[in-house]
Amino acid sequence: MHAQLLYQNNAFSIYSNKVVQGSNVAMAHSPTYLSSNYKSPANSQFSRLISFKFSINEKDNELPIGVNHWVLIDTEHQSPIIKFGATPPLPPPAPTSSSLPTNYAYTFRVDMSTVLQQLEQQGYYQAHDGSRVAKADVKGFYIAGSAEPLSWDFVNLHNKGLQLQPTNDKNIYSVTVVLNPYNEKAISEKFWKPDTSLTVNKVRYYSDQPLVDALFNLSLEEAAKAVEPDSTFRTGAKWAGVWTRDISYSILLAFAYHHPEIAKVSLRKKVKRGRIVQDTGSGGAWPVSSDRTTWILAAWEIYQVTGDEAWLKEVFPIIAATLADDEQTLYNP
Repeated sequence: MHAQLLYQNNAFSIYSNKVVQGSNVAMAHSPTYLSSNYKSPANSQFSRLISFKFSINEKDNELPIGVNHWVLIDTEHQSPIIKFGATPPLPPPAPTSSSLPTNYAYTFRVDMSTVLQQLEQQGYYQAHDGSRVAKADVKGFYIAGSAEPLSWDFVNLHNKGLQLQPTNDKNIYSVTVVLNPYNEKAISEKFWKPDTSLTVNKVRYYSDQPLVDALFNLSLEEAAKAVEPDSTFRTGAKWAGVWTRDISYSILLAFAYHHPEIAKVSLRKKVKRGRIVQDTGSGGAWPVSSDRTTWILAAWEIYQVTGDEAWLKEVFPIIAATLADDEQTLYNP
């Protein structure tokens, strides 16, 4: 089949069966076979300026939001010792003349004396925002950050191997990571063919564009992989559990049609005390954030697909109670 040009700009071109970006080509050989030789330029542009902060119990509780420690790495392989909770100076502009070499081992060091002293003397540590962590509840100290393998995904810091460990120096904790990780094998040509071990939705889509057909089939498989053992949809590859906003938009856009029963279970997971749960986020939890009402759009979409009136009767009191709370607390006349 002749490849029809669908879209083109200065950076890339999209054809009916492939996407081309310079020497990078993603090809749909058939509706069930995709390949790509794409190699990300990220490793060659990895900044020497690293932003990070420390954490107790995988919580964002060291510094105010938007305030981070930083290091500008030259040739050294360890940070200065940074005191937990100390306000850092403003960071310099990120350098553009050179990038950090690949697989660069670097040790972050932190002085936890302030925390440990408060835990010993008071039985708790009081964070910058007034919240407290009891001595008995301390599970570990961690680092979060902007540069891979660091991550701002606080709830998964332990799983990512970002726990700080005590050193031979009193009150000093450290962790060594490999910045700008590079694996030649991992970035070699990739391909996709259906995983025959999975049970996927039997819906099929056919068009004159093999690329679209293959991506549709890939999306069905990705959806099947996102179903957790408790019959809910996982938020993402790096985000376990159900998040209200994320699942609501997914249901609204596709999952109400493809997996209505799993969509119902996922929405039920985000109900507590008869009200929709507002997840935390960079802006804070309810009432600072109030995007939980996207749940209502998803619930209505399920009804439109299924016509299930019992579902409407189930969700109506949840929606009514949620909106009543929001009107009383959030509405500004």
